[in-house]
Amino acid sequence: MPNRLDLRPSLRAVLALLALLLLAVPCARAGDLSATLDRPRVRANETLTLHLRAAGALTGTPDFSALNKDFEILQQGTSTSMSFVNGVSNNTREWTLELAPRRTGKLQVPALSLGDQQTQLLALEVVAADQADPGGGPKPVFVDTLVETAQPYVQQPFTYRVRVLFRDQLRRAVLDEPQIERATLQRQGEDQNGSEEIDGQRYTVIERRYLVVPQRSGPLTISGPRLEAMMPQDRPGTRRSSFADFGNMFGGQGLGDLLDPSATRRVIERGPDRTLQIRPQPDTGGATWLPAESMQLSEEWTPSPPRFQVGEPVTRTLVITARGATAVQLPTLDTCTPEGARVYPETPKIEDLPGNAPTALKTLKVALVPTRARSLILPEIRLTWWDTTTDQSRVTVIPQRTVEVAPAAGETAAATPTPAPAAASAPASSGTPAPGVAPTPDQAAPAGTEAAVGMAI
Repeated sequence: MPNRLDLRPSLRAVLALLALLLLAVPCARAGDLSATLDRPRVRANETLTLHLRAAGALTGTPDFSALNKDFEILQQGTSTSMSFVNGVSNNTREWTLELAPRRTGKLQVPALSLGDQQTQLLALEVVAADQADPGGGPKPVFVDTLVETAQPYVQQPFTYRVRVLFRDQLRRAVLDEPQIERATLQRQGEDQNGSEEIDGQRYTVIERRYLVVPQRSGPLTISGPRLEAMMPQDRPGTRRSSFADFGNMFGGQGLGDLLDPSATRRVIERGPDRTLQIRPQPDTGGATWLPAESMQLSEEWTPSPPRFQVGEPVTRTLVITARGATAVQLPTLDTCTPEGARVYPETPKIEDLPGNAPTALKTLKVALVPTRARSLILPEIRLTWWDTTTDQSRVTVIPQRTVEVAPAAGETAAATPTPAPAAASAPASSGTPAPGVAPTPDQAAPAGTEAAVGMAI
């Protein structure tokens, strides 16, 4: 049988043919590098896009470090394309950079290099946000910062507030933390939502609070936080509710990431810096430094009213309540050990209460067991602190008192003891002894002191 002719080309023949065709195609020239801006004039709180285009045989990646002097690089992307025109192959790479100007004025985008090619200088005008559109109305979004204490003392806590105000919906927003040195800064609670009218315009307000405790005297600067947000482009007739696309306000992704990027614009706002003068610790005569707006020292007994009997425990609960201080600043009370009794203190408990002003509690429970049937003297408890409202030293006191202890069960009592009340019922400023308690000669509080008020916590 005659052999049949196989007309199918071999794989080797096909590859050889493709190689010849590629050699016959003219190559693109060495290449060139160009740069363009999407606009020559921007607001201080807006961003702009720099396009860098490399055509031809240029390889490598441009050095963008020269941009850092006047611009912050927010995002960077790269794309590559290839085309054939009139039998000539063209290989093009493009870098897209989103830039945020660091200052206002006449700026220049510096020349950028790739290989032996270099871009031209690009001129840019950055104007203040409130001057960019004369007659265009109030700003759509801005950040404000507030401090409620202009000249706090060292270690005196104060509240620092950050407010973000916006008229149009924010599809995505990220708020950085304030920056501070020589002080501690702690976020307080959750963000609060509200609204406010400014210059006839209704703004949505998001407020965040921080507790600041300065550690040194002298000037203290809190650098305002930076807000980066995506806002819709101005399009007549498309206004929506402020919360329509407002996912997670600070730090969340939101729905804006799923929308057409061309329908939004990025804005960057910075809150104003705040500089305070921190006052040094005044002379307190060696007493522990404890600044506060107000201080209260109270007690209660369990059982109430207490009955003091040999061998039977009673529990005394002492509570410090301080406004304008933190729990870690409150001292441990010295309850002493009265003669004729044993005491068993528990570990103190501290707590910072929620609210607009810092308020702290410290609770100490002490079990007291009388060891003999006679009069028992409970020493005074004294707490020295600095009143930041009146700028003077104060002392809060639970006065010394004497109680009678009954004999143990089964023993004969020489006299019928009088149960002591839970605490003094007189006002804090009066220093009046509690009914049923024998006052001591030195019971009256000295000038500048406050007697404690019994309080159940």
